Amino acid sequence: LAGESEEADGSKETAGFKENGWILGVILLLLCICLSAVIQQKIRRQKKLYLFRVRTDNRGIAAIYNEIYEICIFRGMKCDDQSDHKNILQMKERFPQLTEEEWEWMYECAIRAAFSSEKTERKDQKKFLELYRKFRKRILQELKGREKFWFLFVKAM
Repeated sequence: LAGESEEADGSKETAGFKENGWILGVILLLLCICLSAVIQQKIRRQKKLYLFRVRTDNRGIAAIYNEIYEICIFRGMKCDDQSDHKNILQMKERFPQLTEEEWEWMYECAIRAAFSSEKTERKDQKKFLELYRKFRKRILQELKGREKFWFLFVKAM
C-alpha cells in the first residue's frame, strides 16, 4: 500500500507538470508572437522614416505626402485621386490637426516635388517632416484601443 500511494502522488505531480507546461508553452508562444509583431513594426517604421529623409528625385516629400494621405484614408476620408485638389479641401475640413495654410503649403510642395525637375530645398523637406510628425502625433492622441493597435502595428503608420 505504501508503494501504491507514492506512485499515485508521482503521477499527480507529473499530470500537474504537464498541465502547467502546456499553459507555459502557450504563454511563451503568445509572447513570441507579440515580440515579433513589435520587431516587425519597428523595422517597417524605420524603413519609412529612412524613405522620408531621401532627397533624391524629391522622393522624400512624395513619400511623406503619401503617408499623410494614407492616414487620412485610415481615418475615413473618401477619395479617388491623390493629386486632386478636392482632396486637400476635404483634408482641411476633416482634419483640423493642421491649419489651412499648412495643408495648402504641403499640397503645393508635394505637387512641386512630384512634377518638377527641381530639387526641393532641405528646409522644405524638414518642414514637411515636422508637419507630418505633428499631424501623426495628434491623430495618435485621438485613437483608442483597437484602432490605435491597428494603426501602429498592422498599418505601421
